[in-house]
Amino acid sequence: MSLSNKLTLDKVDVKGKRVVMRVDFNVPMKDKQITNNQRIKAAVPTIKHCLDHGAKSVVLMSHLGRPDGNPMPEKYSLEPVAAELKTLLGRDVTFLKDCVDSGCLLWTTPYIHVHTSVSIEHILNI
Repeated sequence: MSLSNKLTLDKVDVKGKRVVMRVDFNVPMKDKQITNNQRIKAAVPTIKHCLDHGAKSVVLMSHLGRPDGNPMPEKYSLEPVAAELKTLLGRDVTFLKDCVDSGCLLWTTPYIHVHTSVSIEHILNI
């Protein structure tokens, strides 16, 4: 498939819509501190574009590390990433393990949870 027939974000009307975005926030960490935030910084312009153009909410999905199907220990929590994203965006970011309708969210990708096998449509009730 040619990239010439793909829509770019500037051609998509996000006003009043909930945007679900898969991001790569699998950043290096040491002692619960991010040692390189480049992956987070790379996503900020896209997230800001959606919020600045009236998106109802932006649901961000990512993972941290490789938990190998084990319950998500604190070691793999994206909470420090949410704090860094809040600083970079200059606005509140709600960190949740589940999705709700509220501004900009950072949500752990469902495949991390061994007991979870559901579609995005099911989760968001769309």
